[in-house]
Order: sequence, then structure tokens, then C-alpha cells
Amino acid sequence: MQEEVDSRAISQESQPNTELEPTEIDEKKFVESFNQSWTALNKTGVLRILPGKNPVRQHLEIVKPRVRETLGIKDQNGIEYRLPEEEEIRHLYKLNEALIQKKHEQFGRKSRVLLTPMAMPIPLLIARAEREIVRHAQEGKIFQTKHSAQDQNIVIRVDANEPVWVWDTVREAIKTDEIVYFPYQLEGNHKGKSKSEIINDPKICAIPGWSVGLVEDTTILHQQGEGRTVDGRKQFETNLTPKDYLKTLQGGSYNGETGWTYEDFLSDFMVNLQNTNQVSHESYEHSAVWLVGSYLPSSAYVPIGYWFRGHGQLDVGAFDPVYRYGYWGVRSTVRLGI
Repeated sequence: MQEEVDSRAISQESQPNTELEPTEIDEKKFVESFNQSWTALNKTGVLRILPGKNPVRQHLEIVKPRVRETLGIKDQNGIEYRLPEEEEIRHLYKLNEALIQKKHEQFGRKSRVLLTPMAMPIPLLIARAEREIVRHAQEGKIFQTKHSAQDQNIVIRVDANEPVWVWDTVREAIKTDEIVYFPYQLEGNHKGKSKSEIINDPKICAIPGWSVGLVEDTTILHQQGEGRTVDGRKQFETNLTPKDYLKTLQGGSYNGETGWTYEDFLSDFMVNLQNTNQVSHESYEHSAVWLVGSYLPSSAYVPIGYWFRGHGQLDVGAFDPVYRYGYWGVRSTVRLGI
């Protein structure tokens, strides 16, 4: 990957968005957050009406047959993965309530649901992101990341010809399904899983093809020295290597959390853009994200994602797992399983 990425950060102070007041989370609010997530994904065109010809077998059998048309996604083989139903989300909440409450507290009582269509091919997610970025630009509704609701809306430039920049090595990896997920280590014996394995793993996708997770509600990373310790958990800060981040995620107060994947990053970006008209995880805000929930074995690189204001593009790349850059950090998801 080209070293051009280094020049994309500028020297400026940035603080996490403190606009949101800490709140409690209960089943009702959890379901509301889920509904906000899937509604935004639907508006971006991620969801489609499924004909019901090739549905995947479900882990949970608690939903009655539906009369109306079913929304969902398809994988690269045409297998259908319907959108999770509210009954299933309520069931997931009850099964994982203790973990949800604990992580909500550790996230400073500022959390939300991240619904990720893990079964959806990454190239198709990229295409949906491209379309949404251009649409928002055409409507004049695509703004810089805001630190508070009172900040002025600043329209950003968008490269309409290439709104999402994908590094060639990454492009080849996502075409050949070479990416591995949730590696134990970022090297040869990674012990990661294939996409087909994780989308049917009930510990990762309780509803086949879909990750239902809890994340800290922010789009600006905690900078080095800014992270607080809440209920024994230190907030992630920038300026560690991907190997450091992955090792930290593997135990202690981070139990139950995993790193993000390309699917998480692209879904979160589109949901945030749809709900706020703002881009997220800007390199100029020192908030590029190491996606340590995935790994590229052939290049031995770790995925990364961020919005680059200078080029008006969402960048989807990868870099060396021992690389330390002061303004790059990590995001995690508490994936709710059964």
C-alpha cells in the first residue's frame, strides 16, 4: 500500500463527541436502536425483497411465518438471509442482557446497535456506499464529522467519479473471498474463519448472515491519553499497532468484544450518513479504523477504513499489522450470540 496515507492526517486537537448524554438501555431502547439501524440500511438500498426461493436455515425458530414480503440480503451464491425480526431481537436481548448492560456501562452508557449484513458480498456493500455518497453530495447533504449538534454543517467535497477508493490488493482479496475473519493472531497461523463459516456461526451471527452487535456510540476515536477507565475497561486510544489491539481484545475487561470487519465499517458508515448526513471516521479527525476483525493472509496485511477529506473519498485499504500511526485506532463490537 502506498505511503500516501501518512500525509492524509493534519495536526489538530480532536475529542470524542460528548454531545450525547449517558442513558440507560433496556429492551425497548435496544429494539428502537435496532429499528433505526435496519431502517437506515433499507434506505441505502442494502436490503431487498426476497422471493423466498432459497432461504437459509435459521438458528432461532421463534418467528411465525409472515404474510408480507420479506426484506433481507443474498450472499454471493444467491442464498437468502432475511432481516432479523423484532421477536428475535427481543429474544437476543434477553439471552444477552447481562452482557449488554455491562458493556453499555463500560461504553460510558453511550451505546447503540450495529446491524451488519455479514453475508452480503463486500463489493456490493462498496457499491451501495458509493451510491449513497454521491446521492448525498448531489443533494448538498454530506457534511464533515461534527463534534456536537451545535457545530456548523460544513459541506465536504466528494469525488463523484470514485467516491470509494479501494486498494488493488484489497479489491483482489474481496473478489476471491480470501479475507479471513476474527483471527487469533495477525500472521501465518492466524486461526481465522472464512466468511461462509462466520455467517452460519450462531455465536457471531445469531440470525444467519447478520451480526447484531452493541457498539460505543461515537464516530471520533479517543486519542492517545484521552481514554477513560470505566468499570475496569480502558477505552481504546489511537497509536497502537493492530497486533496490540487484537491482543488487548482477547481477554480481561474486553471479554465479549471483537474487532470490526469491512462489513461493519461500511455498514456503520452508511447508517451514520443516512441518519446524520455526516461522514465518519475521518483521517483528518484522527479517527481512521484498523479493522482487526479481519485479515488478508496473502499480503499479511490488516484492513483499514476511513474518510479522506483531501480526496473526497472513503478509503478501503490495508496495512502492515506492526505499523503504528498516531491517528489510527480501533473499534469493537459486542456480537450477540446464542
